[in-house]
Amino acid sequence: MTPVIRISFAESDQGQTGARLSGNTDSRFVEIQLQDNGIGIEKSSLEKIFDIFSQLPYNQIPNGGGIGLAYCRKIIRNHGGNITAHSEPGSGTVFSVILPVKQNLPQDFTHNYNDFQV
Repeated sequence: MTPVIRISFAESDQGQTGARLSGNTDSRFVEIQLQDNGIGIEKSSLEKIFDIFSQLPYNQIPNGGGIGLAYCRKIIRNHGGNITAHSEPGSGTVFSVILPVKQNLPQDFTHNYNDFQV
């Protein structure tokens, strides 16, 4: 099977995304969806894939470090957003990334990557 990845995005307002982003007062968000036609993920593993050092037990997938999606979630949440996955075995996976259009960062905001923890 030839791998296919589709990327789409749309703007939405707080009413549509508020349940997923409680605590964020910005009213406009952008949702980016990344969809593949891969082997899919069992529903019981969908939340686990965002845990640090978590790996799916499928033999077909080359072993990774299990940190990529954990870092993605941490970075997205640090920017006031969220990432979720929806999938079924044999049907590929859709990752939804929701981010505020505008971020309210303090003027003295600095980011020390040495302090980055998942």
